[in-house]
Amino acid sequence: MRYAVVSALIAVALAASAGELPQSWTPHSTDPVADALQLWRLGADYFSTSPANGDVGVRALRGRREVPAFEGYATWTRRFLLSPHLAPGVQFSCVRSAHPEESVVKEALKNAASPEVRLQALTLLMKLRSPSTVSDQWAALQELKKLDKGTHWKTLLSELESAFSSRALETALKEWQPPAVRDDDMSRYGDLPPAISWAIRAAGLTQCKALLPRIRQWSANDHLDTSLEAEWSLEQYQGEDADEALAFCVKGWQYNASGKAARVLNLRNPKFLIDTLIEMGQPKDRLYEYARLLAEAGDARAVPLLCQTVKEISIVDGGMFQSIEKLARKEDLPLIQALPKNVRDDQKERAEKVLHAVLARLQ
Repeated sequence: MRYAVVSALIAVALAASAGELPQSWTPHSTDPVADALQLWRLGADYFSTSPANGDVGVRALRGRREVPAFEGYATWTRRFLLSPHLAPGVQFSCVRSAHPEESVVKEALKNAASPEVRLQALTLLMKLRSPSTVSDQWAALQELKKLDKGTHWKTLLSELESAFSSRALETALKEWQPPAVRDDDMSRYGDLPPAISWAIRAAGLTQCKALLPRIRQWSANDHLDTSLEAEWSLEQYQGEDADEALAFCVKGWQYNASGKAARVLNLRNPKFLIDTLIEMGQPKDRLYEYARLLAEAGDARAVPLLCQTVKEISIVDGGMFQSIEKLARKEDLPLIQALPKNVRDDQKERAEKVLHAVLARLQ
């Protein structure tokens, strides 16, 4: 056993001195940059499954309460590559599942003191196309490019950056189409493949103009995850075309991509948001949300709609009452005066306060 370890170390040292890349990873590796380059190129095939390398699986790690901090590639890296458990790009439901392996790698990507460990973390997350960490990947890549740590370092960073190129992203999404949605509501749900989510998100981060029209269209798609991923990407784009794309997403009225797009557009150009909402007209569903968006943009035309719908909504009724109080005009007084009679019993006290505040302001 001792002979095998010594032989492995000698082989690694000879390869490094010759400028060659090792053909397989060992726990005794002394060149983390070469390991990262080979992981990027070879994936799980770079990791031996021999007992000497102790092929500890991710399943074993998941049985623990905590995963050890990521300090470089370990015996579980191969299994993680073969069976990744990744967080979705967009967190939609209130139920959050644990992703311990991805979490420790992400933590190292952001905070590891060693640039080599950060590079290994970046390469692993990019190889897996981890969609929830795209922003962190891009930021780390830009920082690590500032360092000069030899030929392998420059080569790997160049290859990683090429994955973010317009050409690579267009190729990744060229043939892809959103999942078909049937009349059955359940067909609207389901995560996109990580590589697709990653590419859609990366397009926004890198301002890939060629993909903006397709992502714009996807933001109004009936498939929930498609619309949410596309909307996230649209938020990253800048300029008039990006604002027009956000407006298209708003008018597509897909829950809840439309609301997210509207709030971003409200920060950039409130008047454009108001014009967009008025142009699209009052939707048949989620009228309360439409009214709330108008109110957040400061448009008083929201008041009659808020008065009409506030009794039906309990989760957001506090904000709705605040908007009524703030935006009500004289022509809205009949609605405000009737409000205490038209709301639920548990809302009457609040409606009375709104009435008094509006009267004090307008009379």
